Amino acid sequence: MQLARFHIKKQKLVDKHPDLRYTSQGSTVILDTDEELILEFTWPDAHIEHTIEISLVNKISRDTWINESGEVAADLSAVVDKIEFNNFDITNYINSFGVFKTTRNQTLKTHGYMGYNGTYSFKFRYNPFYMRMMCFVSNLK
Repeated sequence: MQLARFHIKKQKLVDKHPDLRYTSQGSTVILDTDEELILEFTWPDAHIEHTIEISLVNKISRDTWINESGEVAADLSAVVDKIEFNNFDITNYINSFGVFKTTRNQTLKTHGYMGYNGTYSFKFRYNPFYMRMMCFVSNLK
């Protein structure tokens, strides 16, 4: 049995929180809580590729507040804070197996940060030792 666990922190505004959806094994669930989320996904076979998608769906331009200095003062967003695969922390390798694509079809390396409407797709395959080795090798390039 394979287990993937995601810890997601939501950065809400005073009157609005980010709406997230996740898709796994063909089913979609809307997550409308304003709390920190812990999502767990399991699948039986380590040799079958499994894709998990997490989407931010309700952000508009007014949801990013810029102060007088031009800095972001508040932002409606979500952060994939930690990812574990079979109890191994693989968060540092998030850009090696995860891709964030905005609704404007831009692919961004965000290290888990979702500040635009879009979908983070994570592909899991093989066992965690192989995955860690491949992430290490791909970071050497």
